[in-house]
Amino acid sequence: MNKKQCCFISRLIVILKSFAIQIPAGAFILLFLSTGYTLFAQRSEKIINLSESEKALPFHAGAAINTIRVIQAMPDSNTLGYVQKGIGNRLVLAGPKTTITEDLQNYLVMQYKEQFQPGGSELLVVVKDIRINERTFAMKERAYIHFLADSWVSSGNNGQYIHATTLDTIFKTGGMDVTAGHGKNIARSLHILINKTINTTISGATGNQLTFDQIKTEAYKRFDQPILQEATYKPGLYTTYDEFLQNRPSVEAYQTLTTKKEGIQFKIIAENGDEKYIVPWGLSRNGETYIYHDRNLVPVERKENSFIVSTYIEARKRRNQAMLISALAGGMTGAIIASASGMGTYIYIPVSGQSSGMLLTNIPELGKEQPEPSHLDFETGKLYF
Repeated sequence: MNKKQCCFISRLIVILKSFAIQIPAGAFILLFLSTGYTLFAQRSEKIINLSESEKALPFHAGAAINTIRVIQAMPDSNTLGYVQKGIGNRLVLAGPKTTITEDLQNYLVMQYKEQFQPGGSELLVVVKDIRINERTFAMKERAYIHFLADSWVSSGNNGQYIHATTLDTIFKTGGMDVTAGHGKNIARSLHILINKTINTTISGATGNQLTFDQIKTEAYKRFDQPILQEATYKPGLYTTYDEFLQNRPSVEAYQTLTTKKEGIQFKIIAENGDEKYIVPWGLSRNGETYIYHDRNLVPVERKENSFIVSTYIEARKRRNQAMLISALAGGMTGAIIASASGMGTYIYIPVSGQSSGMLLTNIPELGKEQPEPSHLDFETGKLYF
């Protein structure tokens, strides 16, 4: 244990004692050992290169395209997700070679330039999300990708475009080196989108026509939410994801209970004395935000226009270095436990001091082989990989 680690542990013990919180020795050791990478180690980045082997499909006859232009409107504009590294399968940040916009733009032009025709239409690709992750199972590895993008095609020389199609897909792949397959999966998703666009264009796209600037404004409009604009998080329980986006928790007065059987529960008491248990979407308390998941509270914090599970944020970059102390001091019971696997670490408030196991996503399309969540999907408000 180095000097920096000793100082952190000492400060944590002092703070916990000041609140008279009793931490079992075994639980505290587990907290330290399983969060060593996350709290003290800087993550190196893995560069994801798009696969040139994933060749573009030829345009159909009559589909004259002059060029392809990319608009990038992702919640986190610098991150593609996380990949495994080393013997312990530690998760590290994965990013583009240059920028996401430049990488996608260069790739699409390189793949399709031989099919471009002078005087043809301009194709716009509006990328709203690309997210990758990995997980190791007993005898295999899996790679995951979520891809969300719109395509628009210019309608003549009037500077306007018409919406062609949307691709919102999520899938998993396997192999000996799943990390090397991420570039291929991204490339494959782009080609599927382009192919759908060409088919739609031939059959005749219909709808409102917008200018380039209007399309870009519309793509970013979804981030015009109070939770991303206001300086503080209002305290209380969010009963829905929309309440979270609006930064307007509808339940300000509540009681918190923790039991071995039911986990963390929330109860409100009416003026007439009637008691009612509610299942919230999440919680804001002491300036911190949590998602209620699997009877536990998962701490999240903002990174650009995205909300990341806090243990995926480097310690030196976190807004709150001791992210659970405020929750415990607020009256929540139980010890601090870290639930960790070789894939990543999640700190959360457990059921009666016992870990309920690794947190997993709940994405029906992925079947039983679910990845661990690292962030909040902006469209749905669900924990995603």
